[in-house]
This record gives sequence, structure tokens and C-alpha cells, in this order.
Amino acid sequence: MIMIGRGMRHKYGANPGLYARVARSLRSFMLVAMLLGAGSFIILTYLIDRCLHPAGMDRVEKKNPIA
Repeated sequence: MIMIGRGMRHKYGANPGLYARVARSLRSFMLVAMLLGAGSFIILTYLIDRCLHPAGMDRVEKKNPIA
């Protein structure tokens, strides 16, 4: 991220205000996208686990009631 920032600073050297605004919006957007992606991934895995796990447990219990 620092390297990208350095490269963009050279490009937007004439207008530092614009560079700061672009960098800030980009960073916040990336953070939001990362959080959304992680959250949706966790929710999806949790839902899949909730859907599949009880059925698997029931099958195991029926097959081997002693254990």
C-alpha cells in the first residue's frame, strides 16, 4: 500500500489535495470491501456448517449408537 501511495504521489504531485482525497477514499473502500468479504465468508461457512452438521451427526448416531 505504501508503494502504491508513493507512485500515486508522483502522478498527483501538482494537486496534493486530490491525491489525499483519492488515497483516503481508496483506502476506506478497500477496508470496507475486506470487512464485507470476510464477514460474508464467515456467515456463509457458518450457515453451511449449520445446514450440514446436524444431518451428519444424526447419521453417525444412527450408525453407531453405542459411541
